[in-house]
Amino acid sequence: MSNNQNLGIRIGAAGHFASRMIAAAVASGQVTYADASKAFADLTADCFETLNTIEDSYSTPAATQAAVAGNTAAVQELHAMTQNSGNTIVAPAPTVVAGSMPQVVGEQHGELPAWLGPICAKYGITKVFDNRPGLVDKPTRPHFRQAGLPAGSRDAKGLWPDTK
Repeated sequence: MSNNQNLGIRIGAAGHFASRMIAAAVASGQVTYADASKAFADLTADCFETLNTIEDSYSTPAATQAAVAGNTAAVQELHAMTQNSGNTIVAPAPTVVAGSMPQVVGEQHGELPAWLGPICAKYGITKVFDNRPGLVDKPTRPHFRQAGLPAGSRDAKGLWPDTK
């Protein structure tokens, strides 16, 4: 990799890190929108300097560890900012193996049908509620409903057998 490419990668990484930290700081009220540009420029420069220090010391493992350890406080501060900002941190969807069955939350009413595993795998659903007993009174209800979402979420997916 050429020095120009390496420099470009460090500049991009510094900007990325700074943008994430400034977004968390603005969301938590630690930085106002009016001050965000200046804070972003200053933080980008600081991140770039840190990346340069790490890059320059890369040939010496002890120096690299010291450079990373010296920035532990900044990493802990960023973590604290994102935890207190009120932002929702979205975890990546779990990998669901096709053919595996989801976990039933609450009471399970009989064996799970074969069609449920592939549909849950398609949408990355790992937990469901079993609604089959209510189908007698309300036949248009979904047979299963996605579980594991935040309380009150209206994003839960309903699951019906494919009748086509």
